[in-house]
Amino acid sequence: MSKAEFGSVRFFKRVITITVAAVIVGLALGFAISFVKYRDVSKELAKLEEQIVNASAESAQGDGISAGGSVIGEAFDYQTMFPDMYVESSSEFAYIYNDDRYFYFTFDGGPSPNTEAILDALSELDIKATFFVSGGRSSGSDAIIKRIYDEGHTIGIYGDTLPANRLYQSVASYLEDFNKEFEYVYSITGEKPQIFRFRGGTVNKYNIHIRQQLTAEMLRRGFVYYDWNAVCGDNAAGADAEYIAEAAVTTAQEKQRIFLLMHDTAANTETADAIRKIAEYYEEKSYIFNAITNEVRPVTFD
Repeated sequence: MSKAEFGSVRFFKRVITITVAAVIVGLALGFAISFVKYRDVSKELAKLEEQIVNASAESAQGDGISAGGSVIGEAFDYQTMFPDMYVESSSEFAYIYNDDRYFYFTFDGGPSPNTEAILDALSELDIKATFFVSGGRSSGSDAIIKRIYDEGHTIGIYGDTLPANRLYQSVASYLEDFNKEFEYVYSITGEKPQIFRFRGGTVNKYNIHIRQQLTAEMLRRGFVYYDWNAVCGDNAAGADAEYIAEAAVTTAQEKQRIFLLMHDTAANTETADAIRKIAEYYEEKSYIFNAITNEVRPVTFD
């Protein structure tokens, strides 16, 4: 650069260009580094959840979460809540190494005025299903819960009565709501529910700020959560049994393990008939119908 150029307009334009380029490069590098760190943290969290799932109930109730012989983090206040809300976790999930295909009917939200009809259909078909029950209890709810249990179906927890925006305000608010339904089912059946479904699924817009903490806490207490990989549109306005069955087959296709989301509310008057149609279709495909237990490898959104 000549002395004539130094201090000229051209000189200052060059300085500005170089400075802007340096800033852009710096931001890009910073983003790349933070992205790598984010990926590493995600992997660690995934490993942590896997270790918690496979931990024994005894170690899960310790002062912290053990991984590789060390304690991760300090105990949170919510970990002292509801000291009886623990279950014995399964030592390992039952992985499927053969060609068998499995179908799991799952129902969210009951008991309802339609639960008896759903149970009648399942009884006719000799199929065991899974009911993720919720609050809103009526005078007949106790008897329905007992019938579900006595007929060999699995009862999981969907929550009590809080709407999602209040349910997921904090880990503590979720535990409070969960424990109400947990204790209610336990008082009727004499058996602690071991599985549950997050209201709105594992990943939803309401729980994003607490999801990792909440998931870890529920696993620490021995519970296993299940999402779904097929839906049936039974909450759509005017959905009849034919529509529900067709939607179920369309989304489930012929996956090796089908976890079908259905609903058990006062509005689901066509569900029982739809179950018969869906079962007929998948019986012809040689599927095995089962209820979920905590030994079934979960299907989850995350």
